[in-house]
Order: sequence, then structure tokens, then C-alpha cells
Amino acid sequence: MKVMIGFLASALSALTLAGTGEVPGRVPFDPAEISKFAVLPPAEASHLPDATPAPAWEKNLALGRKLFDSAKYAEAEQAFQSALRDAEAHGAEATRLAAILSNLGSVLNGQAKPVLAEPVLRRALALFEKTDGSKPIETVPCLANLGDALRNQSKYDEA
Repeated sequence: MKVMIGFLASALSALTLAGTGEVPGRVPFDPAEISKFAVLPPAEASHLPDATPAPAWEKNLALGRKLFDSAKYAEAEQAFQSALRDAEAHGAEATRLAAILSNLGSVLNGQAKPVLAEPVLRRALALFEKTDGSKPIETVPCLANLGDALRNQSKYDEA
């Protein structure tokens, strides 16, 4: 371990003494070239010039979450509704539909609309449970929101 620390300290000193921060014998690196070789997940590659734009439903889902966090519930509801329409029209995966529905149900609960939230949350929960590989942690917020919607309708036995 001491040998490794010593080596790293020597390397750092050499770079500092050189004053340029460049390592002797190293070919200069052009950051623009990285896009030719890197394989990045879509979320990390979105800043690259040739990256495909995110689907409209993803943008609306992100917008809805931002509006929800800002307590702009009516606007968040519209964004989530748009995300749902776009996702259904373009055949999004069941887990993504479930996430959109769960967010929509949450915002409906936040606006004291439990009668509207209940079927949305039941659909989300069914999609979460149906999807193979769905993690139980994904269903927790949906279950909590469904419980709130049922409690707010005085459906205590179901909650």
C-alpha cells in the first residue's frame, strides 16, 4: 500500500512540476473523439450531438415530476396525462406505463381527487405486479398512494 501511495505521489509531483498537467509521451486527447468509441446508456449519451431525442412521454414525465415537486399539481397532472397518452400511443413498456400511472395517481391524491386516483393507481399496481422482474420497492409508493386514495374515500377495509 505504501509503495502505491509513493508511486501516486511521485506521479502527481511529476505532473505538477511539468506545469502543463500533461504526461510526457501521451498523445493529446480530443474530447470530441470520445463519441466515436464510447458506448453510453441513453441518459448519459443525450448530450452528444448525434443522440436520438428522448420520446415525448419521457419529457412529459420529467416535467410532471418537476412540477409536482414544485407543488404545481394541476400542471403536473396535465404533464402526466400527456406522458400517458404518448407512452400508450408508442407502445412503452409496462413498467414505464406503471411509473407514469403511479405518478399520475399521486398527483391526483395531492389534489384531493381520490375517486379519480383509485383506478389509476389500481392499474399501475396491476402493471407493476404483472411485469416480470419488477422489484417490490417499485410498488411501495403506488401501494401507499392507493391506500391514501381508499382512506380518503372512507374505504377503510380495502385500505
